Order: sequence, then C-alpha cells, then structure tokens
Amino acid sequence: MDEKNEKFRFGFVYPLVSAVVDALAYVNLVELFKAIGMKLARSEADRRRYASVAIDLYVVFKWGVLICLWWARVNHPLATIAVAYLIAMNVFVYLYYHVWRPPYDPSRENRRRRFVNLLLSIVYNAACYAYLYNLPFAHDFTVTGPFDAFTASAFLATARSMLVDFPNMAPATAIGQALVLSQTFVVFLFITIVLSASIPQPDPDNKPD
Repeated sequence: MDEKNEKFRFGFVYPLVSAVVDALAYVNLVELFKAIGMKLARSEADRRRYASVAIDLYVVFKWGVLICLWWARVNHPLATIAVAYLIAMNVFVYLYYHVWRPPYDPSRENRRRRFVNLLLSIVYNAACYAYLYNLPFAHDFTVTGPFDAFTASAFLATARSMLVDFPNMAPATAIGQALVLSQTFVVFLFITIVLSASIPQPDPDNKPD
C-alpha cells in the first residue's frame, strides 16, 4: 500500500476523532496523578501498582472537590466550569481506559475493578449534576411537592441517570432543559461505552485467508 492510500486507510472521520481523543488525554488530570505515581515507583515492576494507586487517589480527589464545593455552597462561574470539566473527564476516563486503549488486563480482579469504577463514575456523574441543579442553575428549575431544593436536585439527577423523569423538579428555562438533556446525553455515552466494551472482539491472529 503506497503512502497516499495508507494515509486514508481508515477514512478521515476516525483519524480526526482519534486525534481529538489523544489531545483530550493530555488535559486529563488523572494523567498527572499517574505520572507522579509512576515517578515514585522504585522499580519497573512497581510502576503499574503505583499507577493504580494514583488513579484511586484521583477518584478521592475529584469526590473531595465536589463535596467541598457543595458543602461550602460555592456558586461561582469558575466552580461551574470546574464541575463541567470533571463531568467531561469522568466519562472520558472510562472511554479512554476501557475502550480506546486495548489491550487491558483480562484478569478477574481487573474486571471487578472496572465494574466498581463504572459504578463510581455513574454515581459521580449524578452527583455533579445534582450540584449544578442545586446551586449554579437553581433559578432555571421549579420545585414542587414536599421537597427542598437539595433533595429535589439529588432526586432529579438520580432519576435522569436511570433515564426517567422526576416531576417534582422540572426545567423552567431553556438553559435548565439544556442541562437536563446534557445529562441524558452523558448517560447515553456511558451506555454506549459499556456496550462497546462488552462486544466480543475477534482474535486478530485468526485472519481469513
């Protein structure tokens, strides 16, 4: 295959998407945690273990950031941008490390760890949206029934994670509707990633004649 044909072997859409994904990996904060962890490893054999610990520390860090912002009732555009970044990187991390970068460790423990990470990612996504519903975009929603704003926000974010409605809290503006739709979109991304990762992959060594 000549150089011209090789350049367009996979068309132009996939290479473009691949370039975007690789670029996003450089702005993914978990990579900094991993780099520090592997730097602290005393031997090559410890690098993987240190990287795993660093990833867990990042999970604790992002939960800590969200909890502190919510606990302190921080309602600032920079906080909103930070939470939006955490939402985007939350779904990106699961895509990048569970679908985009094969091969992965097929051991039983790793499969269980991936399942735990998936659950944590989905719960974290709902928690981030609950924060957005409750503080930065509170005026874009109406709350009815025996619920305070905090509880209603948590119920709405949980309901949208299961792709169902929560009638006691509804968007009152176009911005609120767009925010709810964005959560639905992110949930569909998670579903797509899970389905993609669940599809059996053919053996690359078993090529047809």
